[in-house]
Amino acid sequence: MDSSSSILLVNSLRNLRRAVLVELLAIPIIIVAVIVVMVALFFQLFTRGMNIDVLASSIMNMIIILGGLAIAILILYYIYMSKGWKGMCSERTEYCTVRTVFTYLMPIHIIFTILALIFISMGISQFIKELMPWLTKELSTEDIIKLFSKIAPLLTGAILLFIGAILGVIVEVFVFVGFYRISTLYNIDVLKVGAILKLITEFIGRGVGFIGAMQFASIGVAILYIVALILIYLGLGNSMKKAAEIGAAGGI
Repeated sequence: MDSSSSILLVNSLRNLRRAVLVELLAIPIIIVAVIVVMVALFFQLFTRGMNIDVLASSIMNMIIILGGLAIAILILYYIYMSKGWKGMCSERTEYCTVRTVFTYLMPIHIIFTILALIFISMGISQFIKELMPWLTKELSTEDIIKLFSKIAPLLTGAILLFIGAILGVIVEVFVFVGFYRISTLYNIDVLKVGAILKLITEFIGRGVGFIGAMQFASIGVAILYIVALILIYLGLGNSMKKAAEIGAAGGI
């Protein structure tokens, strides 16, 4: 391994580490954003009065703000992660499949997520404005048909979100394969443990979200997910040191 290859591998690992840091920092950022938006929502309802139109517009704005923030973080994560796998692929062909899957599937996942947020925000707003009064009366067959037509955007958004989640799981499986190969290449056990734990929490976390499991289960998965990201971050740091040492020694 010459010095240029070593530098490229170190820079690639650094970009992967930055992507993991973005993912890690996204958790407190989104939590703070949710608190701020919720406070603003209650303040708006308190000052403007509790009515259906205000509630509908406030919830739609909340979804748009939080969804936009999440998409921005996701795009930044994609930029760093794609750069990392591109560099790894240019030096070692075993990472090219990971790079290809991530480069092409991740944007599709982001697009589906954006479309899902648009439809869901529209559907929830329409539901509150037009369908809430229907819940106070006995519905006929014709009313039920109209009901389903009114919540079509919400159902469409849910379907798009589900498809996007499946694509996200596929991407995470290949990212796991990439991290696992890095841990094997440089013999970094902490990275291997973090990669396995992250994959497990991804599957459990998405299952918890879709089946509506109890809140304490969601919190437990979130804590394990944070631990996994920290382990991966530390493991990639150790991998950078190993790659630099191997490059300085002229390869193995």
